[in-house]
Amino acid sequence: MTLNTDIEFSTFIANRALSGVVNGLFYAGALTGVGWALVGLVALTAVVCIFPMVKNWRKMKRWQRVLSIAGAVGSMLSVVFLGVSFFSPSWRVSDIHLWTLAHQTAMAGTNFFSRVPWWLLMLAVAPSVLLQKMFVNIIPGNRWNYRGTDISNGKHYTIPMLKIKVPRIANMYVQLGISLLSIGAYFLILRKRR
Repeated sequence: MTLNTDIEFSTFIANRALSGVVNGLFYAGALTGVGWALVGLVALTAVVCIFPMVKNWRKMKRWQRVLSIAGAVGSMLSVVFLGVSFFSPSWRVSDIHLWTLAHQTAMAGTNFFSRVPWWLLMLAVAPSVLLQKMFVNIIPGNRWNYRGTDISNGKHYTIPMLKIKVPRIANMYVQLGISLLSIGAYFLILRKRR
C-alpha cells in the first residue's frame, strides 16, 4: 500500500512539474523542446490516470469507472489542445491557461474517482503548484520566486477564452512553506496508517 501511495503522490506532483517545464520552454522560445516535453507530459499523464484505475478497478462502482475514463480522456485531450495553443496561438481554441487548468483538473478528478485517497490529492496540490511555477519561472531565465504570470503582479492569471481571472498565491515563499508542510503531513499520515 505504501509503495502504491508513494507512486500516486510522486507521479501526481511530477506531472504538474512537467507541465511547468512545458510552459517554461514555450515562454523561453524553445518550441522543439516544447514538442518533446508535451510527448513526455502525455505519457506521464497516462501513468497518473491509468495506474490508479487499474489498481482499484474492481473496487470502483460503475459511475466511478465512467467518470475516471472520462477524466483520463479529457486530460489527454487537454494536453493536445495545449499543444495546439503553443504551435497555433491564433487559433480560436488556443488558450494556454485554460488547457493547462483543464488538464490538471481532469487528472485530479480521474484520480479522485479512481479511489486515490482524497487526503493524498489535497497534500499533493501545494508541492505540484510550487514546482510548476518554479519551472515556468526558471526556464525562461527569471528568478525561481518571480511572481508574474500574464499579469505582472502575479495575483491572478487570466483565461482569455472564458474571460475570467483566477486568483493565486503570488508569494513563492508562502507556497514553499505550504508545500513543505504538505509533504511533512503526507509522511506523518503514512506513518500513522502503517
